[in-house]
Amino acid sequence: MHFLVLGPLEVRASGKQVRVDGSRQRRLLAILLLNANHTVTVERLAQELWADPPQSVRQQIHNAIASLRRTLGAAFTDLRITTTDAGYELGIPESWIDLHEFGRLTQLARRAEADGRLEEAVTHLTSALGLWRGAPLLGLDSPLISSTATALDEQRLAAVESRISLRLRIGQADSVIGELRELVDEHPYRESLRASLMTALYRTSRQADALDVYEQGRRLLADELGIDPGPQIRELHAKILSGTPEQPGPDAVEPSPMDAPPPAHRFLPNDTRDFSGRSAELDRLLADAQEAGPSALVISAINGMGGIGKTTLAVRLAHQLADEYPDGQFFLDLHGFTLGMEPVSPARALETLLQAAGTASELVPLGLDGRAARWRAHMAGKRALLILDNAVDAAQVRPLLPGTSGILVVVTSRRRLTSLEGAVSVSLDLMPAQDAITLFTRIAGANRTATEPAAVATAVELCGRLPLAIRIAAARLRDRQSWTVADLVSRLEDQKRRSRLLDVGDRNVMAVLKVSHRYLQPMPQRLFRLLHLHPGPDFDARAAAALGGLDVPDAEDALEMLLDDNLLRQETSGRYYFHDLVRDCSRELSEEFDSAEERKRARFQLVDHYLHASLAWCEHFQGGLRRVLTGLGPAPETVDVADAQRDPMGALAAEYENIAAISQLAAEHGWHRHAWQLACVLHPYLRSRNFDRHARRIFERGIQAAQADDNIRGEAACRYGLVQVCQARGEKAEARQQCEHAIRLSRQVGDEEGEAEQLSVLGALHYADNELGEAHDNFRLAEIISRRASAPASRQAIVNNLGVICRETGRLDEALVLFEEALSAARSSADRRDQVVYVQWNIATVHHMRGDHAMALKLFDQELDASVELKFERGEALARLGLSDVKRSIGDLDGAIADGRHALALSRKSGVRNTECEALLALGEAIFCQGDLDRAAEVFERAREHAEEYDMPRFQARALEGFAHIARAAGDVELAGRRWTEAISLYPAEFVEAQYARVHLDSLGDPTATCFRCATTAV
Repeated sequence: MHFLVLGPLEVRASGKQVRVDGSRQRRLLAILLLNANHTVTVERLAQELWADPPQSVRQQIHNAIASLRRTLGAAFTDLRITTTDAGYELGIPESWIDLHEFGRLTQLARRAEADGRLEEAVTHLTSALGLWRGAPLLGLDSPLISSTATALDEQRLAAVESRISLRLRIGQADSVIGELRELVDEHPYRESLRASLMTALYRTSRQADALDVYEQGRRLLADELGIDPGPQIRELHAKILSGTPEQPGPDAVEPSPMDAPPPAHRFLPNDTRDFSGRSAELDRLLADAQEAGPSALVISAINGMGGIGKTTLAVRLAHQLADEYPDGQFFLDLHGFTLGMEPVSPARALETLLQAAGTASELVPLGLDGRAARWRAHMAGKRALLILDNAVDAAQVRPLLPGTSGILVVVTSRRRLTSLEGAVSVSLDLMPAQDAITLFTRIAGANRTATEPAAVATAVELCGRLPLAIRIAAARLRDRQSWTVADLVSRLEDQKRRSRLLDVGDRNVMAVLKVSHRYLQPMPQRLFRLLHLHPGPDFDARAAAALGGLDVPDAEDALEMLLDDNLLRQETSGRYYFHDLVRDCSRELSEEFDSAEERKRARFQLVDHYLHASLAWCEHFQGGLRRVLTGLGPAPETVDVADAQRDPMGALAAEYENIAAISQLAAEHGWHRHAWQLACVLHPYLRSRNFDRHARRIFERGIQAAQADDNIRGEAACRYGLVQVCQARGEKAEARQQCEHAIRLSRQVGDEEGEAEQLSVLGALHYADNELGEAHDNFRLAEIISRRASAPASRQAIVNNLGVICRETGRLDEALVLFEEALSAARSSADRRDQVVYVQWNIATVHHMRGDHAMALKLFDQELDASVELKFERGEALARLGLSDVKRSIGDLDGAIADGRHALALSRKSGVRNTECEALLALGEAIFCQGDLDRAAEVFERAREHAEEYDMPRFQARALEGFAHIARAAGDVELAGRRWTEAISLYPAEFVEAQYARVHLDSLGDPTATCFRCATTAV
C-alpha cells in the first residue's frame, strides 16, 4: 500500500515517505484518492479547496495538479493524473490505498462469519483494524473530507463492534471488558457498545457492575440530551435485573453490526401517553413540514411560558413525522432555562450532537467553526429530524442548524426567537378550558372526576390552564385516594399552599418559572419582581415605570423584553398582564430579593401615579368634588397631562378596574389622603357610569380615609358621592341618612357649595318618595345657598330639579323656562355634558306631554346621539325610553317596542333601578297598545315587583294603571276601576300623572275613553 488515508495522509514509495507540501496540495490529493479512478470536476474541486473560490480558480487548480504530478511522478512511474473534459482523474490500483484494503478484509470477515468460522472472522477484523493509525485524513478539512471521515469512522466502529460481538460469542467476555470500557468512554451515546459491556460484565458474574454501566448511561442521556435510554438497552437492563439475559454459546449465530448499514440515530424521548389538545398548533407544524417537502430546510420555533407544553408538543410532532426522516432523529436539551444549570454553549452542543451521530471524540474539531462545519457535513444529504429543546436565544441555536435541505429542525424556547432566520414561529397559549379538563381527567382518572365536573373546571382554572401545573395537580389527586376534587380545589385556592402543592420533586412549577428570571437583564429582572404589586388586572408602561421608579421608555423596553420571554401576556397593544402562576412567581421572587421598604415605596409610587393620572383624565369634567382637594403636590414624571387628555374617557375605561383596585390598595396601606382624594377625583366619572359596582366601595373607603385624615370636607364630599350611589340603586333610606350626615358636616366647616349640592340631592330623595312639598323646599333652599356661594354648576342641577317639580305638577310652561335656564348653564360648562343630556330629556318630555310629538322625537334623537358619543349608557337608556313613549303615542308600536327593549337592556347594564323600571313600564304600554294583553300583563308584573322591591310608589302606581287598561280591554270594568283607584292612591294629589287614571274613573262606562298612557294617533 502506497497511499494511507486511515489516519493522517501519508504517501510511501519503496518503503520511504513521499513528502507532499502545502495544505491545499494535500487536500487535493486526498480528494482525488477518495474518488480514485473517477473524474472529479473542476467545480467540485473549487468548492472543496476554497470557501470562496477566486476568479482564477481554474488556473490555480491547473497549477496545483501540475505540481502534484511532478511530486508523485518522481516516486511512481506508473501513476497517472489524467485531464478529462470535465476535470481530473487519479488512476491507480485500488490495492495501493489502505481504505480499499480495509474494505477487502472486512468482507473476508463477513464471509467467514457466515460460514461459522468465527475465530477466522475475528482474525480478519483484527487485521483490518490494524490499518488504522488515527482519525481518517487527520488535519485536513473540506466538505467531502469531513463527511467521508465521519462515514469511515462509522465503518471502523462497526468493525470494532462486530469483532467484540464475535468474541463474546466464542466465550471471550472477560478479555473484551477493558476494550469495551475504553470504547464506551469514547462513544458514551452509542448504546450498542454500552449493551455489549453490560453483557460482558454479566457473563463474568459482575451483575452489579453491569447495572452500574446502565445507570451511568441513563444519567448521561438525561443530563445531556434530556431523553431516556432506548428500548433495546432497557430490555437488556430488565433481563439482567431478573437474571435472564440470553447466554449464546460459541456456535450461536448473531447478526454482525457489519451485516447492516450504519444504524439510524434515534434519540427521541418517549411520546406522552396522555397528550391532550394542541390540535391546531400540531396541524400547523405538520403542515409546515409536509408542505415544504424534501427539498427544504424547515425550522419551526415553538415559544411559550415555562410549563406550557413546548417540549411535549415538539416530541409529539417528531414521533408523528419520524418515518419521514429515516436518517436520524436527534433530541438535544440546550438547558436554556433549566434550574441549577447553565445554558449549553453552541460548541458543547455540537460536540454532543457529533458524538451522538457517531463521530469519535478524537474526530470532533476543537473550535466552534470547525464543529459547525463537521456537523453540517455530517447532515448533508440526509433526511433527518433535529429537536433543539429549551433554547436560551437565537445565538445559541444558529451554529447548530444544518446547512442543507431535507432536515426538519424544531426549536423550543421560552423566548420568541424573532431573529432566527427562516424560522416559522408558533406561540403556545394557555390550554383551552375543555382540553385542560381532558388532560386533568386522563391523569387523575375518570373515576375520580366524573361526579365533580364543576370542581374539575375550577381546578384547571386555578392551575391557570398551564399543562405542567395541571399534570402535577391531577397526579396529586390520583395519588391521594382520600381526596375529592373539591379538596384539591380548596388547597389550590390558597396562594401559598398552591405553590407547595405544585412542587413535586424535580417537577416544580415555581422553580420552572423562576429560572426565566435568572436570565433577565437587571432592569427587567427587577421590574418583573415588582410588577406583582400592581393590584389590577393589567398595566401599561406608565404604571410599570411608577412601580419601578423608571423612565417610561425604559419601562416600555423592559415590558417588551418580559413579553418576548413569555413572562407577560398581551391582548391589547400597550397593555400587559400576568398569568396567575407567573404573578405568584413574581411575588415569591420579590419577597426573596426585595426589602419590605422597597416594596412599600414601589406601591406608594404606583398609588401616587394613579391619583395624578386620574386627575388628568378627569380634567375635562371640571368641577365635581375636586374642589375639596388639598396638598396634592406635583404630578410624577410618569403622568403626561397633555397625553392623558387626548382620550380621557378611553383611558378611564381601560384603567377603571385598576383604579378601583388602587383605591383599595391606598386604604389598606394607610395612605388616607390618597384614598379619599382619589374618590373625589373619580366622582364625575363614576357619575357618568351611573355609579356602578365599584362606586360604593370607593366612596366608603373614601369616608373612612377622610376620617382617619381628620378632613371633614373630604368626608362630607365622599358621603355625598355615596348618597348618589344609593340613590342610583334605589336604596333611599340609606341615601337620605348619608345625605343628612353630609349636610351637617358641610355646615360644620362652612362649605356652602357642598351644602347646596347635598340639599338638592335630599330634595330629589323627597321627590322619589312623593314628598313634593319637602322636595320643593329643599330645592329652593339649595338654590338660595348656591347663588350666595357663587356655585353655578350646583345651581344648574338645582334649577333643573325645580323644573322637574313644576313638570310633575302640570306647570309645563314654568317647567320649560327652568329647564331652558338649566340647559344654558350646563352647555356653558365643558364638564356638564352629561347634565346637558339629562336636561334635554326633561325638555323633550315636556313637549311630549304637550302633544308636540315631532319636537319630542327630535330632542330625544339628539339626546341619543349625544349619549352614544359620550358613551353615556344611562343617557342612551333615557333617550330610548323617551322615544318608546313618543312612538307609542303616534302609533309606531313596532318602533316603540324596539326602543323599549333597548332601554331595558341599557338600564340593566348600567344598573340604574328606576330607569329599568320605567323601561319595563314603557315596553308594557307599547305591547298593550299592540293588543298582546297576556304579554303586556307579564311585563307590567315584572315592573310592579321591581317597583315594590326598590320602594318606588310612582312606578307601582303606573304598573297598576297598566293592569287597569288590560282589565278594561278584557271587559272586566269593575277590576279596572279598582286598579285605577289603587294607582291614584299612590300618587300625590297634585301629580299630573294621577289625572291619567281619573280620566278613566270618570268614564268607566265609555270604552272609547283614552289617557296619556293608552292614546295612539296614526302617524
